[in-house]
Amino acid sequence: MEFWGSDRKTKSPALCGVFLHKNHLTTFSHLLFSHSQKAANSLGTPMNESTWVTYLTAIGAIATPLLLAIFGGIGWRFRTHLERKLELENKLRDHRIEIYNQILEPFIVIFMTDAAWQMDPKNKGKDKFKIGVAQALSLEYRKQAFRLALVGSDGVVKAYNDLMQSFYNSEDDNSSATEEKAKNMISLVGKLLLEIRKSMGNESTDLDKWSMLEWFISDARKYRNTAV
Repeated sequence: MEFWGSDRKTKSPALCGVFLHKNHLTTFSHLLFSHSQKAANSLGTPMNESTWVTYLTAIGAIATPLLLAIFGGIGWRFRTHLERKLELENKLRDHRIEIYNQILEPFIVIFMTDAAWQMDPKNKGKDKFKIGVAQALSLEYRKQAFRLALVGSDGVVKAYNDLMQSFYNSEDDNSSATEEKAKNMISLVGKLLLEIRKSMGNESTDLDKWSMLEWFISDARKYRNTAV
């Protein structure tokens, strides 16, 4: 039995396309040589260190491009998956913004100041509260709410559920504690706005629900100070 290359005298064989050098295999070949010499002699096969180096170099010539191909394929698949995920997240973010704007519109109308409401000539003589409630109960609004339940983040959906439950209960409740109900409703709107902000990539925001309201609710800080 004769190994390929065993008749060569040189100790630094080279093969076309091989990236492994003999110096990289010296330690490993010493170990293999010492443990296999007896087995080779018992079979009557001449075995020396140069033969092992040549043999391992040939293996490296085959294994190296194969491993490069495997790891290259894994890297390409991972990169493609990541790029697709980012693309889908960007599209979902744009879709969410559109839905959030539609969902918030009735509450923007309801909590708008009377002065700001009357500045628009189209609103002269109209009750902003009735208009806001009508929008929130419309079929088109329900369609937007259905879309929100499908694509909104968990925090946004939960905050919206709390707000709408309070809204429905206030319609059925004829008690006179109107200011307390208004404060509770405003608080829930602030919570919804905060959850929307978090879902847009600001998970670690330092703002609270009242901070989200101060720019358009004139009594937001008063309600914050009286909140339990």
